[in-house]
Amino acid sequence: MIRKTVKEKIVPLNSLVANPIQSEHGLGDLMASQSTALYVAWLLGQQQRRNYRHLASMSLDGRGRMAAMLLDFFRRLRRRRLISDLTYHMPIGQEHIGNYLSLTAVHVNRILKILQEERIARMERHNVTIQDLEQLVLLSGEHIPVVLPNEITDASPRDSVPSIPIMPGAPS
Repeated sequence: MIRKTVKEKIVPLNSLVANPIQSEHGLGDLMASQSTALYVAWLLGQQQRRNYRHLASMSLDGRGRMAAMLLDFFRRLRRRRLISDLTYHMPIGQEHIGNYLSLTAVHVNRILKILQEERIARMERHNVTIQDLEQLVLLSGEHIPVVLPNEITDASPRDSVPSIPIMPGAPS
């Protein structure tokens, strides 16, 4: 049986169901399905991409790190069609954000105030509103052009979500 004891509290950004694998060879049995193996490989690739992006953001100043994090969460939620505008719920506090970005909670608070004063992004009661997406992208150091529709129409949800590439040249 594959088990790992987690000593820290995990706070997922959406609902989570975790079940232990009951078989001694459970992972092998799970990976025997080609579609499952492909999906797991894709998930691992996505996680690796996020890890590289997070590591690269550590060379940025505090504002750049915060911008990269807010942009990463925005893109992940947008890609899964869980949000349709520039506002999303982020159920983590400033201390957790600081741990993730290697900053103190006080510094996180200052950065959030600066981003709010510059009308780039604001976080109130765990709700993030991106006010200037292009500026947020520039702060994150990615320099990827962002194209948003002027208005969200009555088209299907897929049509109303802008295409924002994960990396330059990557399909959306």
